[in-house]
Amino acid sequence: MTKFCPLLIIFLLLTSFNRLFSTEINDTSANLLFTRAFALGGAFTGVKDEIESSLYNPAAAKSIGIGGNNLLFYFNPVSAGVAAANLSELSINRERGYKDLIAMLGLILRSISVAPGPFKFSFVLTEDLDGNPYRLDTNQYFTTEKILDWHYHLASARIQLARQVSIGASLFFFNMTETAGEDIRLKTLVGTNYGILVSPADRFSVGISFFNIPAEAEESMYHLHQIHHQSINFGLAYQPFTNLRLAVDFRNLSEEDANSGGELHGGIEVVPFSFLALRSGYFHDHAYQTNNFTVGLGIADFRTYKPVTESLVFSKILLNYGLQFHEKADDNYLSHQMTLLIRL
Repeated sequence: MTKFCPLLIIFLLLTSFNRLFSTEINDTSANLLFTRAFALGGAFTGVKDEIESSLYNPAAAKSIGIGGNNLLFYFNPVSAGVAAANLSELSINRERGYKDLIAMLGLILRSISVAPGPFKFSFVLTEDLDGNPYRLDTNQYFTTEKILDWHYHLASARIQLARQVSIGASLFFFNMTETAGEDIRLKTLVGTNYGILVSPADRFSVGISFFNIPAEAEESMYHLHQIHHQSINFGLAYQPFTNLRLAVDFRNLSEEDANSGGELHGGIEVVPFSFLALRSGYFHDHAYQTNNFTVGLGIADFRTYKPVTESLVFSKILLNYGLQFHEKADDNYLSHQMTLLIRL
């Protein structure tokens, strides 16, 4: 438990930092998982990751395993606590259907991954979706307000064809509301993502992914992840040294509109200590004509995971934080993302 104390202190400091300097809170939620990619400026198509690759390129999903265990569960105590304290604010509807029950489960159990042999399967539950119309007046820092009405689930699969080649696919389930007369009902839309990853060397990888996102969800996904409908993304990731990673993405290459297609994203990640990763990135948003600079950090045990006897140890806790500065001619603002997970 003493190993948990430094993490708790840093988490509280970051929370205080956000409250002091935040000028934009619509990207801040108790339920976001893709903060590492956010801090790298979105340059993630060629980067291998346990969870976040399921969104950007499912072929890049890697299996970490802890003590030989390839079935892992990820819990978020923050979103569970916030939701429990505000149960009446989770939805505009008072009745709960099976979709709401699944979404409520996802407020606690954020992700599941299993890796039998060359396969890897991942599930992400109840990821916050940007643009929730029922959260426009929210002034809370961490919030799950109306999340049952505006979220998505993600299921992905990857297969290792050879040591250097893997392919993968993801299935999105977007849950959004629509108005029909005087009734407001939840609708589910389906999207897909297909990817391939080639690793000609241990420290170099090339990724390509193709997104097919429903038109109703495209704006929300672009605000959060710079993902367009029917877009092709191409990414490179290179580790010149063990503790240094460089990443470059060419995003939305299939977009015909020159104002939104062909974005260049770059990111750098340094791991100066076994428990700390420092990140930075940049991209130019053609659609909104903004320069975007990102910084962030990750706190976990990045060494090879070994069997442990303690029930709660440093290697089972993951904290990612990202800060993005949007530079625009007439308006500059900040946005934040934070992920806290306990891995079991």
